[in-house]
Amino acid sequence: MASSSVVTVILYGVFLYTQTIRHRDYFINQSDDAGDDTTQASRRTLMLSLVLLLVSLVAVVLLAKKFSLVVDAGTALIGAPPAFAASWSRC
Repeated sequence: MASSSVVTVILYGVFLYTQTIRHRDYFINQSDDAGDDTTQASRRTLMLSLVLLLVSLVAVVLLAKKFSLVVDAGTALIGAPPAFAASWSRC
């Protein structure tokens, strides 16, 4: 458990370094002089991003439910108790 926390913190540090120092120009809005056109494009991009996020979330939830059926069938096939499948989700 502690090792995954350490790896997560290290990866987050690498991400912050990349975003704020190494590739800072990728994350800076350069089009301040474009005016209203960028605002309209930003709203359209935001709406598209929200729709795609919701579609992806629904897909992940549905796939997880289908995969749980496969795990339960595999557990039953090898004769393990139902708690066997639940113990893997805590790893």
